[in-house]
Amino acid sequence: MPRLLRRWLLFVFLSVAIVYSVLRFTHVNRWTSLPRTGEKDSGSSSEEAYSGPRRDAFREWLNVPLRFPPKKIRKLPDGPPADIPRIQHDIKWYKESPRHRQERARRLEVVKEAFQHTWDGYRENAWLHDEVKPVSGDVDNQYCGWGATLVDSLDTLWIMGLEKDFAQAVASLKQIDFTKCELNKLSVFETTIRYLGGLLGAYDISNGKYPALLQKAVELGEMLYHAFDTKNRMPIPAWNWREAKRNQGEQVVPDVVGVAEIGSLSLEFTRLTQLTSDNKYYDAVQRVMEFFQKEQNHTAIPGLWPIHVNPKDETMREDNRFTLGGVADSVYEYLPKQYLLLGGRLDMYKDMYHIALEAAKTYLAFEPLIPLQNDKARPTMQNLPARKKEHQHERRSEYSFEPDYINPIIFGTARVVKGDIKFEPKGEHLTCFAGGMAGLAARTFRKMEETDEDLALGERLTAGCVWSYKATATGIGPEVWQMHPCRKGRAAISSGGQSDWTGKRGRCVWSKDKWLRGVKAVDQSKNEDTASDDEDPERWPKFVKDNRLNEGFTEISNTRYLLRPEAIESVFYMWRVTGDTKYQQQAWEMFSAINNLTRTDIAYAGIRDVTADVEAPSRPEPPPKPTEPSEPESSGKSKDASDVSKNKESEDTQANSDKKSNRLARRFAAAMPFPKSSKGRNKVSAGPKRKPLPKMIDRMESFWTAETLKYFYLMFADPDQCSLDEFVLNTEGHPFRWRQRRDVPGLDDGGPSQEVFAENGRPDWRKMKGPIGEGAPSAEKALPKKVVKKKGWFGGGDG
Repeated sequence: MPRLLRRWLLFVFLSVAIVYSVLRFTHVNRWTSLPRTGEKDSGSSSEEAYSGPRRDAFREWLNVPLRFPPKKIRKLPDGPPADIPRIQHDIKWYKESPRHRQERARRLEVVKEAFQHTWDGYRENAWLHDEVKPVSGDVDNQYCGWGATLVDSLDTLWIMGLEKDFAQAVASLKQIDFTKCELNKLSVFETTIRYLGGLLGAYDISNGKYPALLQKAVELGEMLYHAFDTKNRMPIPAWNWREAKRNQGEQVVPDVVGVAEIGSLSLEFTRLTQLTSDNKYYDAVQRVMEFFQKEQNHTAIPGLWPIHVNPKDETMREDNRFTLGGVADSVYEYLPKQYLLLGGRLDMYKDMYHIALEAAKTYLAFEPLIPLQNDKARPTMQNLPARKKEHQHERRSEYSFEPDYINPIIFGTARVVKGDIKFEPKGEHLTCFAGGMAGLAARTFRKMEETDEDLALGERLTAGCVWSYKATATGIGPEVWQMHPCRKGRAAISSGGQSDWTGKRGRCVWSKDKWLRGVKAVDQSKNEDTASDDEDPERWPKFVKDNRLNEGFTEISNTRYLLRPEAIESVFYMWRVTGDTKYQQQAWEMFSAINNLTRTDIAYAGIRDVTADVEAPSRPEPPPKPTEPSEPESSGKSKDASDVSKNKESEDTQANSDKKSNRLARRFAAAMPFPKSSKGRNKVSAGPKRKPLPKMIDRMESFWTAETLKYFYLMFADPDQCSLDEFVLNTEGHPFRWRQRRDVPGLDDGGPSQEVFAENGRPDWRKMKGPIGEGAPSAEKALPKKVVKKKGWFGGGDG
C-alpha cells in the first residue's frame, strides 16, 4: 500500500476517533435534564448555569427511571406580568436625623455581632454538620448531615456583608454529597425549604455570580423530584430515598400527612424552573396546588385546609382540626408569595388566599382580653396635638416608645364536632407569621393609597404577638398559650383597630374578675375536681401566681422559646410596608431580651421557661464620645490672654468629660450580659447577687441564622436591602427574585445609592467578580475542614 494512502487512512481514522470521543464526552457530561419516557421536552436548559463538570449526584438520580412519569408537563404561565403595585412603603419620605442614623447603625452592628458569634461557634465546632449544640458543643445531624446551618446561612452572610465567610461557605459546597444521607428517610419539606431554598436564595441575592450554587440546587432538585414519583404525582413527605434510588418497588404516598408538608413546596420548585427553564419542577408542585384548590371549599370548614390531609385518595374531608399554626402555617403563607413569584400571571393563588383569609377571619380570629398599659392615663389619638402637614414626618424620625393604640387580634384553633365548630382561643408562636402575611398580601393585591382592612388586620395580628413578648417576665414570647376571648370571628375584626381608651369605640375593657373567670374555666376544663371560687376564694389568685400567669394569659401550656422567627418576621413585614418606626423599637426590645438570655459561649440556645423569674440584664446606652471644641482655632492669628484662659478652661472641661466618659464606658462594659474574654469565652462580671439564668435547651436550629437574625438585621438595615419589591422570601427566609429593581413602580434609579452602602458598611456587590469573588484562591486555602466528632455525639437536642 502506498505510503501516502496509509497516511491518509490513518488521518481519517484518528479524526473519526477524536470526533466520536468529543461527542461522547459532551453527551455524558451535559447538565441538561433529559426528557424521560413519556415526558415531552419541557424546554432548553441554561448552559451557562450548568457549566463545569457533571456531579455524581445529578447523574445518579438522572439515571433512575420514573415509574409514573407525567403524561403532560405543565409549563410556567406566560404573558406579560400583572400590574403589581409597589409593596414597600417609601421609608425615605422623611429625613433621618443624625442621631437616629447613629442609633440605627449601632443596633445593626449589635445584631451582626450576634450572627458572627453564632457563625464562629458553628465553624469551630460543627463545620459541615447540620447544627452545633450551643451548650455542649456537640454536633447534631437531623437533616442528613449536609451542613444545614451552612446552607441555611448563605444569604444571611451575603446580606450582612461577610463576603469572606460567604466565599468559604460556597467553596465548601463541593464537599456536600447529596448521594449520601445519615437518615433512611428524609423530610422532603425540610430539605426543600432549608437546602434547596438556601441554595436558590444565595444564588439570587448574589445576583447569579456564583454558578456553583445553582449547580448544587439542580443536584438536589433532581433528587427531590423523585419523591413525586407516585401514581397520582403527590409527594411522599417522609421519603425513603434509599429505596427510591435503588428503584426497589413502587412508591406509595401515605393517606395521612401534615398539610404543610406537601403544600409548602411551590416557591422553591417554581424558582428552580425559572432558573433552569426545566418545567418539570414547576409541574410537580402545580399538580399539588391544584389538588388544594379543588378541595378548599369541601373541607369541614370551607375555605380552610385541615391539619392533616389524605393525598393518597386526594381528599381533605377526614380531619376536623383547623389552625394557621404548626403543621399548617406555610401553606397559607405561600399563597400570596407564589402569586408574586409568578408575576401575578396565575390568579388561582390570589383567589385561594382571599377564600382562606375570609374563613380565618370568621372562624379563627379573636380579640383577647388584655390590660393595655396605662389605659386611663393615655390620651386618645384624636386629642394628640395637631401637626402641620409639612411636619408630619417628625414623629416618625426618632425612636420613641409610643403607645400602641391597636387592639390585638390572634388566630386561634377550631375543630368540628358533629357539625358544630368548637373554637379554642389558643395562640402559637408559629401563628405569629400571619401578621406579616396579611400585610404583604394587602400591598400585593391592592393599591397602596387605598385604605385596607387587611393591612389593619396585619397590624393587629402583629400587635398580638408583640404583646405576648412584653407580657412575660423575660420579655420573650412563649411557644403556646391561651387567652380569654373578648370577641370572636367577624365581631373581633369589625371592632376596629384604633381605640380611644374609653371603650366607646368597642374596645375590650379590661376586667380582672373576668380574666380570673377565664383562668378558672381553662383549668376546670382539664380538672373536673377543681374547687369553685365560693369554696376557696383565694384559689385563683394563688393559681395565677404559682403558674406565673401575667394578666391576660389564662394558660401557658408550652413555656419554651426555641429561637423562632415568626414574631420578628411579622414585625419586619409591617415595618417595610408601613414605614412606622415603632416597629424598629419593638424589634430592638425583642432582640435585647433574646440576646441577653439565650447567648452561650458557643452560639445561642433555646430556653425552657420564658415565664421564670430569671436574670434579664438590660443593655444601657453606650457612653457619649468625647466631643471636640465647638469653635475651631483660627490659623495664622495670635491669641490674647482671654482666649488662652478660655482654651485652658475648655481643656479642663474636656478632660473631666473624658474621665466621666471612661467611667461610663467601664460601667457599660460591666453591665453587658456576656462580654467576651481573651479566649473567646463568655463571662459574667462580678457584682451583687444575680437572679438565676434560665434553663437552656441544647439545640439551635438553622432557622436562627436563616431567619431570626436576618429579620432583626434587616429591621435596621437600609430598606433597599433585600427589598420586598424585588425579592419574595420563602418560609425559611430565603430571598427569591421576582422583579428587577428597574421594574419597581416609582423607582427610576438602577439600584441602592453608594451612600447607602457606605452608611451601613456593606460592600457593593455589583463590583464583585468571579464565581466566588476575587478572593477565591485565598478562600480555598483557608477552607476549614469538616469537624469530626466521636461516635455517639450525633442525635437530636434535648428540647
